[in-house]
Amino acid sequence: MRFQFVSNPLMPTTVTIQQEALAYAIANIIWKTGNGQSAILCLPQPNAVYVVGSPQFNEDGLTEKRMKINNALKFTLQLQLCQMNRIEELHQTIRRNIHVVKHNLKFQEDPGPAVMLILYSAILTRGIKQVTEDMGKPSGGDGVLTPMKSLMNITGNIVFGPISLFLLGRASPFLHNGVQYQDDGDSRTEETGVLIRSPIGLLLWMGNEAKTAAYNLGSRYKTPGGADMGGRCF
Repeated sequence: MRFQFVSNPLMPTTVTIQQEALAYAIANIIWKTGNGQSAILCLPQPNAVYVVGSPQFNEDGLTEKRMKINNALKFTLQLQLCQMNRIEELHQTIRRNIHVVKHNLKFQEDPGPAVMLILYSAILTRGIKQVTEDMGKPSGGDGVLTPMKSLMNITGNIVFGPISLFLLGRASPFLHNGVQYQDDGDSRTEETGVLIRSPIGLLLWMGNEAKTAAYNLGSRYKTPGGADMGGRCF
């Protein structure tokens, strides 16, 4: 399945073309995380009353619904999980629900649930166990994931694991090519980075050369596949 874009990038497009491109891109991101075999699409439940934010809870307006069961206040996960075995079915379902994905806002606007829904869909499609393996073993002896090996940082922003998941279908937090090994005293840790050339490039700047070099960004991100045929970096 391919989507035919207009040949002139400056040519005005219609809302229909924009929505089709958006649905196609989301479908391909999610489908790639399922190794091209299956996918799970997350959609919000209709008419849900969500938990209000507090010092103990960060409100997201999407995942938790407040309800009473036997006169007791309970909180339940409120997402529809739709399993698909064909990318055409996934694409069509996203097209039918594009207004949900856009949340009546432009896709680029904030706040909105689109990125969260895509991230949940990608994680569940890949599988929580596999995503955990992609990120590697926790650093440090306390068994706690470091920010490098987490899906989000303390400010709520996604980090390199989800970016790799979206671009390559694996949630590796490492940006170098192939597999590298880190010696830590008596132990040796395997760090699996980018195994194939990315179809979309990734460039990185952390404020100065020393900090940027520490991330060891590899050529499989710097020079995306088909760069001489229209590959793109961001």
